[in-house]
Amino acid sequence: MEPNVFAEILPNVRSMNLNVGLPTEKTRSSLKLRIYPLRITLELKNKSTTQCPLTTLNLSQTIETDDKPIITTSQDSLDIRLKLRSYVRKKPAKQLSAKDILPPFSASELTKLKNIQCGYCKIPLLKTDTFSKIMDMPSEHWAELIECWMCHQEDYPQARMNDIIVREHIGLVGNTYLLIHPKDVKNDALEIGERLAQVDWTKGLSKKWRPLNCTRCLCPIGEGLYQKMEGENDASELSLLAIKFHKHAIFIELESDTNELITQRYPFSAFITADLFEAAKAHATYRFIIEGQNSNQSYALIWLFGWDTKVITNALQGESQCYNKFSPNVAQFCVAIKSDLKPYNVVRLLYIDCTPTNNDKSSSLLEQWQKDKTVEHLVYHNDICLQILLMLKISTSCLPFSKRTMNGFSVGFIDIL
Repeated sequence: MEPNVFAEILPNVRSMNLNVGLPTEKTRSSLKLRIYPLRITLELKNKSTTQCPLTTLNLSQTIETDDKPIITTSQDSLDIRLKLRSYVRKKPAKQLSAKDILPPFSASELTKLKNIQCGYCKIPLLKTDTFSKIMDMPSEHWAELIECWMCHQEDYPQARMNDIIVREHIGLVGNTYLLIHPKDVKNDALEIGERLAQVDWTKGLSKKWRPLNCTRCLCPIGEGLYQKMEGENDASELSLLAIKFHKHAIFIELESDTNELITQRYPFSAFITADLFEAAKAHATYRFIIEGQNSNQSYALIWLFGWDTKVITNALQGESQCYNKFSPNVAQFCVAIKSDLKPYNVVRLLYIDCTPTNNDKSSSLLEQWQKDKTVEHLVYHNDICLQILLMLKISTSCLPFSKRTMNGFSVGFIDIL
């Protein structure tokens, strides 16, 4: 049996922290560690067996073997701190920065888009060859950025833009969604995810984004922008202006250079990361409250801690929970990091689960963050909020017990593609 391994690589500070789970029966087992410039091997020897499994960690950044590693032991694990050299011997890897973290499926990647499929039942959603042009949208926070650009007291009416209006046969690509005209979508492919009669159209804006489900499997897939017709009090007299498909909830069908159809889908963590960094860049904040769209419930508090980290592990636990809680099509895209001892770029963060109602400490901190105007609120469908929590808890499972918490927060990470 392989020992549990968790390695955290910090390229910017040229440091690597390796934690190895020690065998429970220390009198009958021994662990042999070998450190080479570009790899680390672990051999667990058991006196009762002749075959000894060999665990190998392959690295792209060279270990400074001239420096003696710092080794500390505890009752159940071995901590090893290694120094890395400044140059990369294997591949000239570029260090990630916040501006390098971009969401998948940009307009340039969708030039050969053929159709969009439901991410759950894979039913086609668009009419055949509907798009003549696909364009990227500006930042979600463009209106706030315009205020930052205006450095004079004069009024700039030409800069006051209304909502971006979608046009027929033109697909607009946002960070985490595709904005499409309703006439480009197949008839009866989508249905409203709630009773419109229960929506109070007299409050707030006349245009409202309401959840949309796939008519075949009834799974959430996006949102529709509805507007109540003037002079009409009946909620049934509504006009659908635009449809927003969430990227994490769909399959993208592309045509290859050989005219073959290729279906692609990315883990939803890639789009959650894009949301976090888009808000962080626009508002210079690193604290977030994850809220449910349907219930207005707060699910988690998230504090971004760093994005220059790589992790290597074979100790992830709880991946099967995804298959127990979600459909197979969702579960296979829930956790992108695998227990395969390969390096993954991750965003390291601190979080608190706010779903337990009897936790006074989390309730008190949630109340403080809700009053703090520097904290950003990210709203998702309730199922997505649960997926985020489950993904974070699975990431925490591979950490040593002594490193799973920090100042009352749980420590976790989200992968970066």
